Amino acid sequence: MTDIFLHIYFIIQSSLFKKSPMKIFKNINIIDLLILALIIISTPLIGTQLKGEQIYSYFQFPVIPKRITVPTFNWGYFLLLCTITISTVLPFLYKSLKRKAINSKSNKRQKMKWWGYVSAVCLILSWTLAWNRFEWFSKYQIHTFILLWFSLIILINALTLKRTGHCMILHQKLTMFFLFICSAIFWWYFEYLNTFVNNWYYTMDSHNISIIEYIGKKEYAFFSTISFSTVLPGVLCLKDYLKSFDCLQSRLTQWQPFKIVHHKSIGSILLFSGITSLSCIALVPNLMYPILWLSPSFSVMGYLIIRKKKSVLNKPMQGDWSDFLLSALAALICGFFWELWNFYSEAKWIYQVPYVSRFYIFEMPLIGFAGYIPFGIECLILGDFVVDLTKGDQHEKN
Repeated sequence: MTDIFLHIYFIIQSSLFKKSPMKIFKNINIIDLLILALIIISTPLIGTQLKGEQIYSYFQFPVIPKRITVPTFNWGYFLLLCTITISTVLPFLYKSLKRKAINSKSNKRQKMKWWGYVSAVCLILSWTLAWNRFEWFSKYQIHTFILLWFSLIILINALTLKRTGHCMILHQKLTMFFLFICSAIFWWYFEYLNTFVNNWYYTMDSHNISIIEYIGKKEYAFFSTISFSTVLPGVLCLKDYLKSFDCLQSRLTQWQPFKIVHHKSIGSILLFSGITSLSCIALVPNLMYPILWLSPSFSVMGYLIIRKKKSVLNKPMQGDWSDFLLSALAALICGFFWELWNFYSEAKWIYQVPYVSRFYIFEMPLIGFAGYIPFGIECLILGDFVVDLTKGDQHEKN
């Protein structure tokens, strides 16, 4: 088995890397990375300590979310979250719609590649397998999420290549490779945060037992890691596809620049807000769980501003909101498909969200979709890190 993995490693190395992969890591500031990891991992444990709970249970792998009983629907809390979401989104929506869209004919458009059609067929077949219970496929039924999302990622790249003559799979192979790796770590981190709030858990639909009970810890960790590896590539490849539409891109650029975020005081406020809210997630999870989707980005952006490092706020400071807002839109669209395909799947996640469990779209409470908006920004933050990590490799050139 070790020989097989070594063989796969050397195939990847020869196809993606012209130089040793270890040389790529010279682009990483290890100290900054360790400090950020310490901040976003350790701060929820502060709230746990303040509650008087032991922290040892949060260090198990794989992390296992629990089924819990949550407070019933509350109109006041629901309307509060709706008001915050609408008041945040509406100004951006109004400004983007107010701007005149520019449509330009691209001379880079080309025919769809054969592998784009193959991925579309695979997507339809995977969807069919996911939503049916064929006896001959029952052994593999649990893995349809992987088939669906790898098919969709390839299809999105084929569509982007058709429109622009460029796609990440072909022209940013190294970036794509690291996106898959970082994506798995990225979503395991959110699984870790979920252990403090238990907003979702995984189950086998027809067996009424958890997935980890059904296949065991080792298999659960392995196949979950593969599934989680598709999150970042899915969102960021879709963001690139959305950017190929001038009617979207042109509405989100040349806005009024703002320089205030250059100040260390703003960075300090963001960092303090991130640390405080991450602690509160563990301290009062039934009230503070929505902050789970904001706190990590507050902490990371605040730290980067203090350290005068590049961040996802650099472009908005210059009036270009395209990456920022299209990442949020891409995550929202991906969220729709995550929830859609999850609905009738055998292996699925179930939500248990305090105070808002009403008005469902698929398994997700309506207001829950708002969480995908800041999640898209977090995908962009890590995506920028991966791009910087792979900067200078010749495969990144068009």
